[in-house]
Parts: sequence; C-alpha cells; structure tokens
Amino acid sequence: MAGIVSASETSAADVDVREQYGILRQLALSGDATYRYGIFTFADEHRSEIPDLYEDAFQFLVQSAQEGYVESEYLLGYITLQGESSKLSIEEGVELLSAASGKGHGRARFWLAEYYMSLWYGREFSAATGAPEGPKYSDEYFSRARTLYESLIREETDEPSLVLRAKLELSTLLLAHSMDDEAGWDLLFELADSGYPDAFERLEKFRTMLVKGVNEGFDEPKKYLPRLTDYLGQKTGSKEPEIVQVGNIEKLDPAAYREIRALAVNGDPYAKHNAFVYVLENPVELREFVPEALEFLRTAADAGIPIAQYNLGFLYRTGQWVDKDLEEALRWLEPPALSGDARAQLWSGITYLDKYYAADEGPEADQFYASGEQWLRKLLESEEDCAECLFAKTSLGRAVISRSMTDPEGWDLLKEAASAGHEGAVKTLWTMEEMLVDFEARGYEYAPALLADLRLFLKSLGDSN
Repeated sequence: MAGIVSASETSAADVDVREQYGILRQLALSGDATYRYGIFTFADEHRSEIPDLYEDAFQFLVQSAQEGYVESEYLLGYITLQGESSKLSIEEGVELLSAASGKGHGRARFWLAEYYMSLWYGREFSAATGAPEGPKYSDEYFSRARTLYESLIREETDEPSLVLRAKLELSTLLLAHSMDDEAGWDLLFELADSGYPDAFERLEKFRTMLVKGVNEGFDEPKKYLPRLTDYLGQKTGSKEPEIVQVGNIEKLDPAAYREIRALAVNGDPYAKHNAFVYVLENPVELREFVPEALEFLRTAADAGIPIAQYNLGFLYRTGQWVDKDLEEALRWLEPPALSGDARAQLWSGITYLDKYYAADEGPEADQFYASGEQWLRKLLESEEDCAECLFAKTSLGRAVISRSMTDPEGWDLLKEAASAGHEGAVKTLWTMEEMLVDFEARGYEYAPALLADLRLFLKSLGDSN
C-alpha cells in the first residue's frame, strides 16, 4: 500500500502528475466551478501518487459545491454519506444530495433514497407485537425513499442501469413494508422477466427467508412461498451448482427415509451419502435427522467418496448446516478437483478467489489469486462446453479486472459468459457499468472508453434477448 510521502521523497515518475496538478490548480483558482470540480477528480484518480495534495483538491471540491455546481454537490454529498470523508457531517451530505436531486441529478436522487431507506430499515420493533416503534418519522423515511425512487423511475435518464436499480430497491422497500403489497411483487417479477439478474437474486433471498420462516413454525410465509417457488421453478438459466447426489433418489414420502437410513447404518458409504441427500431434500419433515445426516456425509467423505467430499466442501463453503469455513471447504473440495471433477475445480477456484478478495495486499493475497486462477484455467482448458465453464469465465473475468481494470482478457471472459446467457456475468457487467459511471464522474482517464464499449455490448445483449 502506498504511504504518505514528502515533496523531497517524490520520485521522477510523479513529476508529470504534479506538473499537471499545478496547471489544473491555476485553472481552478482563476476559472469557474467546473475547474474546481475537475482538479478534485484528478487528485482522486492519482491519490496514490500525490497523496499530500488530496486535501488541497478537496477544498476546491467544497468551494465548487458551495457555488452550486451540481456535479460537485452530488460527489461531495455522496462521499460524505459513504464515509469516505469526515470533513462534513451526515446532515451536510444529505443537504448536498438534496440540492443536486432538486436540480434533476439522477444519481443524487438514488443515493438520497438509499439513505432514507437505510434509516427506515433501522427502525426498532416491539418484540411483543412486531409493530414498528421508535421515532414517529419512521414512516416519513419510508415515504421519502418511495417518492425519490418513483420519481427516478418516471423521469427520463441516460443511465438505464440506475432506473433498474431504483425499481429493484423500490420493490424491496414495498415488500419490506408489507409482503401483501402486490405492487412490490409485480415490480420484482417484471424485473426478473426482463432478465435483470439482481431481481432473481432478490427473489431467491425472499424465498430463503420464507423457507426459514416455515421451518421455524410460522404460518404467514406459507401465503407467499408457493407462488414464489413456482415462479423460480419455471425459470431456466445458469445457477450455482447445488448439492448433487449419487443414484436416482427422488423427493418421495419422507417415511421412505427409513429404508435408506437402514442401508446407511449398515455401513455402505454410498448409502450414507444418499441418506444425507434425502434429508437435504426434505429439510422440514426430516429436520430431526439433520445431525445424523451430516455425520453420514462426513463418514462417506472420509471414505474417499468424491461426491461426498465435494458436497461436504460445498456445505463448508456456504455455511449450510455447519459454520462457514473456507479452509475446511478447500480441504474437501480439492481432492475431487485433483481427480478432474469440474464442479470441485470451479468451487476450489472461486473459494481461493474469495480468500484473495478478503486478504490485505501482499504475498498471501497474491498466492490466493494464483491458486484460484490456476483451478479456473485448468477447468477451462479441460472442458469446452459445460455449465461450470460459464461460471469459471465469469469468476476469472472478475478476478482479472480486479487486478487491472483495463485488461482486455477480463472483459472478454465476462462478455463470452454473458453472451452465453450466464446471469452472473450479466449482473457483473451491469455492476461494472455503474462503477464506470462513477469513475467517469471522478475523471478517471480510462473510464469513458470502457464505459462506451460496455454500453454498446449491453445494448446488443438486450437486443438479442
């Protein structure tokens, strides 16, 4: 990580950047508010090279915002609410975003809505009644967020991804307020029907929440779960590999578990694995057998059954039935990966990359990246056309771009997977579009060209669908 340096310690490589900053500073002193905004975006982009000049540039941004320049109002308000600067209070950040929103700035309106939604989500509830408690203005936060989202959706904008995100957050807000709100469900299903990947993820989260409620004995979730389950079941497309099984085990009457369990108790390792799968497929009816089924799976994995090793590793990766533990996940995923199991290679690679993203910069992070890259490239070299390959391209593409935003291989991998219909790749590209919009606003030199190319691709992707 780059540290603070004095002018005397500045390397020759920084001189050109400092000279450019000096020129921009003269323009900022003598020109209008746009120059004062521009010098901050320049300093922000080159912060690692000229860290000692960042505060100077920040003051120009503050001045530009005080002069009413809308982009400065938005950017200063945004970085304040995101906690990137402690120079201003949260209240001042809200005032700046409100000012920019009043001038029609779409992103200011969106982040202001996000702020009010977070305040509404933070309200307290009565443990006895489940009714909202706390400040009387809790409903006011809900109304403010809803109004901002709805106005953003109604008005024309040159940022289609922003409108999609506003629809997604509005649907979630409405359903969090009342699961009976048909407008919330309709909006979420509409987004999912259009192919917006975040909508599928949000629906899956609602489904998981409802299933948990049913498992805990609540009746209310049963009203919504069938419709949601049927909808998700009708949709096709790339999804994360799920726990898999050996043999032809169907979801039958849970009473049949006794026959499978008898074989498992007699010591057959494959039967032990199958017993685990049966309980997994009937988690409500057979919840009392979950600890036993998990022990059956461990025994089968210890016996060297590759599919059992994969499934145990996947449980540790996701934290299902066990405490999430990536090291333990790799312990069980890598043996079948070494034997050529494509699913195990995929999730070994992704798990190493998860460790890479969580690590501080340094040799350890580099090793995690190298191991993850090795497994994913091994999968792509050995398999030409498989569901796991699309996940591998998406994950590897993300990783490559995380190392260098301008590396064409990363973009090519994501575009290949997206063109083949992989939801994760499409979602990543939409997220990157939002990120590049922000980078362009901050003045990053590489952002405009990447953004223009990405928007052309996303448009062609939408036209083909």
